[in-house]
Amino acid sequence: MVRALTHKGLFIVIAVACGAVMFGPCAARAVEEPQPVGDAPIKVSASRVEYYSDLALVIARGDASVELPDGAAVHGDVFLMDLRQQRLVVAGHVTLSTRDGTHSGAAFADFLAFKRAYFIPLDPADRWTYLASDYAHPQLGRQMPGDAFFLTGSGGHHPYVVGKSAIIDPNAYVSFEPAIVDVLDVLPTPPLPSYVDNFSSDPSFGQNSLPGATLDAPYTFYGTAHSLDAFHLRYDQSLPVKGYVAYEHHAVFGDQGYAVFSLVPATQPDKQWNLLAYDPAGPDDAFSLQAQLFTTQSGFAEPTSANGFVDLRLLHVLRQSSLEVDATDMYDTLLGQGQPDHPSIVGLDWSSFDEPVWRTGIELRLRSGIATIHDAFGVGSSRRDVLSEHVGATAASPVLSGPLGFGFNATAGAMRTWLDFPNTIDTATFAVSAARALAPRVYSTLTWSVGTLDASSPTQVVVSPNVTTGLTPTPLSPNGLPVFGVPSIYRRTTARTYALIGSWQPSPEFQFSTTVQKTAYSPVQLPAPLAVTATARMHVMKSLYLSVGRSYFFNFEGERWSPQFVLQVTGQ
Repeated sequence: MVRALTHKGLFIVIAVACGAVMFGPCAARAVEEPQPVGDAPIKVSASRVEYYSDLALVIARGDASVELPDGAAVHGDVFLMDLRQQRLVVAGHVTLSTRDGTHSGAAFADFLAFKRAYFIPLDPADRWTYLASDYAHPQLGRQMPGDAFFLTGSGGHHPYVVGKSAIIDPNAYVSFEPAIVDVLDVLPTPPLPSYVDNFSSDPSFGQNSLPGATLDAPYTFYGTAHSLDAFHLRYDQSLPVKGYVAYEHHAVFGDQGYAVFSLVPATQPDKQWNLLAYDPAGPDDAFSLQAQLFTTQSGFAEPTSANGFVDLRLLHVLRQSSLEVDATDMYDTLLGQGQPDHPSIVGLDWSSFDEPVWRTGIELRLRSGIATIHDAFGVGSSRRDVLSEHVGATAASPVLSGPLGFGFNATAGAMRTWLDFPNTIDTATFAVSAARALAPRVYSTLTWSVGTLDASSPTQVVVSPNVTTGLTPTPLSPNGLPVFGVPSIYRRTTARTYALIGSWQPSPEFQFSTTVQKTAYSPVQLPAPLAVTATARMHVMKSLYLSVGRSYFFNFEGERWSPQFVLQVTGQ
């Protein structure tokens, strides 16, 4: 019952304990439903503590000391915790210390989710069951589960983190101080002051306030059940100085509430300070906050430039639609120099849910809104106040079966925005796709799309992250106008794109795709009219994937190949 985990003497002790468990005369009660464990950290120290992230196991060997969430302390030769089952075992020369006394035994097990602990005392030889941490009143002679003291082996796997002490929260994280981390199952790090692996199921920990990068290697040095702090070693091939360090902090609270702060890059003069926050306010309401500060400074000295914005949104769900109030304050400078421009926008946006159009299978979504823009120094002109109104609709068809095994679908969208500069902006998009499987694990998709822009003026617009203006918000657009492959800068723009995508997906460890794209951009051809892009994604190490891509432009304006390969390193 023990898989090559302990010495022979410990094997005999556990075998005797398990025999006593299995062949006792008392009947066990029916299995109860597991209960939420909650924030219940367990402290472990030993000669060697190992964490196997892929097996969800923590194993400590040699003079293992354990502090349980209920205040009890257990000492033994070996400690094992199965994080998936939320079960722990201490075996070999066990000492159990509680406020009600100290006992010596062969093995101790705690099923945290069932609030039951099992103990094999040596004097007297018996088996004790503790219910709900009531150590003063053990259930004597009670039959125990057959696997109560089962020790799962590591099966030849390498530990991810090794140290001498750890804090384990069965629902959220494992923290080591100090720690040696196995990098990509290849190279162990030097001893680090601390390391935290967060495996919480709370999706709020997955929120990200960092911009994209070619490579991101996080070092999580502190964490609790409700917070996580990490330095990120990053490489971005698009920046002049490609390597840098970033910092990110996560805080989670309530029912899916979170706040995420980041500083990127922390090691270069041009810095970006980001804050994302979200908090539900009942079943029908939620608040969200986005703030960004851009500074130029040496280290953390006084900046030579500083600007940013704050965007606060309130979302209210109606019966078949939603309302969103969006308030934005922008600061062109936060220093005592330069024009203290401080434009602000407040608006209301209404959006319907996707509703079926009769029995066609087509789903339709409507949208409308109004916003007021104020700037004491003028909104795009000498006017201090501008009103914006917009109406729009999007429609999507279901996938329709066609000849030769093709599946067809289409989407369309249109919006009109009025700004009382005056300016009127009409945008429209339409796309049709046909897809089919050419062979096992080989797929193809043919897409035709067209986007149009018709504006009275391409400059009488508002550049803002506010979504209620009816314009394309930043950072999706640098100038408030739609981006059809490239930012629109003309009054009238038409972009047509034909794309053929082929992909080969022989296994989860390798995928290859090729895209042939033909564009027709009016009035001026800005992207290459014909381009071929190939991308390969491969599993290169235990938990590391590498994507490599490059494009060929057929000598458009003297350019054949893209200037560099596009690289992306991810953990999944």
